[in-house]
Amino acid sequence: MATFALPFCEIPEDLQLRILSFLTPTEISSFACTSKRFASLCQEDGKIWHAMCNRRWGKKTKIQKWGNGQVAYRLLYKTLKGLDNLIGFWRLCGRANPAASSPPLVFFDWGPSFVLGSRVLSTGDDTYQVKKTPFLLMGISPEGRSENFLDLGGGGCNLRSWDDFEASSSGDLVPVDVNFMGNGHIMVEENRNNFREEQKSSGDESDDVISSPDFSEMYTQFANKTSPGGERRRQRRKEKERQASRTKWEPEHFIKVADCSPTPTKPLQGLWKVSI
Repeated sequence: MATFALPFCEIPEDLQLRILSFLTPTEISSFACTSKRFASLCQEDGKIWHAMCNRRWGKKTKIQKWGNGQVAYRLLYKTLKGLDNLIGFWRLCGRANPAASSPPLVFFDWGPSFVLGSRVLSTGDDTYQVKKTPFLLMGISPEGRSENFLDLGGGGCNLRSWDDFEASSSGDLVPVDVNFMGNGHIMVEENRNNFREEQKSSGDESDDVISSPDFSEMYTQFANKTSPGGERRRQRRKEKERQASRTKWEPEHFIKVADCSPTPTKPLQGLWKVSI
């Protein structure tokens, strides 16, 4: 039976896109350099990169929900690939006697549109059962920026969306940066710049910047014996006092627990190495 090779350019475009979705990002970039037509073909975000994201993480998380579905799948692929290394058990290091609210064992798992970090602690009732307390949420904004929030009070246990995390948090959500220091070491530290950016975006950069009221507002202020803009200043002052009174959260370092499960050849291997 005779066989023949069909040039790639003569294959229907739907099949071309399907074939390209099985390549790696590096291979796609190299292929896009071969011609202008193929460069345009490789920019089909919804058909190539969507298929790549769905094939790799579709059973673990809802890729259409990340960033409210407004993030390009090419960027989402890069983001999820970076978060993929987080999944699993990590151990708090650098503290000899961690507080009860910060047990040494942490587990990261996929959520519907985020990665959820939970502190793992023994129930203390002479059983092998443990309890998981969500404390760190890692997601992406519709603009493609990483968004990480820490809940100092601990969140709920059944989170199905980003809104569930905010609703179940018992304390203020603290914006944090999660810095990867190699494949097996991360540092979580508070992002102090986030609050300043929110102030600038809302126009409340300082107490001295006050919009001039009109004459009717001025009359009302004098009639009530209050200064123009006084209420706004008091609200901003209270917000600053609340921020200053909140205890600064110290950075935490985590080391990934490799080989956390026993195997037939290594039956004693596992999480017993980490005291909880």
